[in-house]
Amino acid sequence: PEFIGDLARMLHLPQSPRETIRLWRMRQPRATRRQVEVPLDRRWHSPRTIDPEVWVTGDASRPRGAIFHDSFAERLWRPLLAEHFAEMVFAPAVIPDPQVIERFQPEIVVHQFVERRINYDQPVAPP
Repeated sequence: PEFIGDLARMLHLPQSPRETIRLWRMRQPRATRRQVEVPLDRRWHSPRTIDPEVWVTGDASRPRGAIFHDSFAERLWRPLLAEHFAEMVFAPAVIPDPQVIERFQPEIVVHQFVERRINYDQPVAPP
């Protein structure tokens, strides 16, 4: 599929060129989305066009995890990463939200963001 990213906007191009992207798909996925509310603080929720989600495999021998991420994780990481956890919380947020960590008690926490954000939006410790 084609994707319109934010790079063209950052370069002040008059029209946003479309980028062809390759999405990975599991042949036999085990992880399924669970309908559960994720208590993500609106101050940290970004991008807001992506909702937080919880995915489960049902394999209790695997760890519980949480990833606080930008838009890259939605397309690139979610389908593959969820397979390796008993429960994985995907929270689009600029910082690790303590409410999410307290509610889900993850054993592994990942804070993923695109490198260019370091220049203008340095990661901060949760309040």
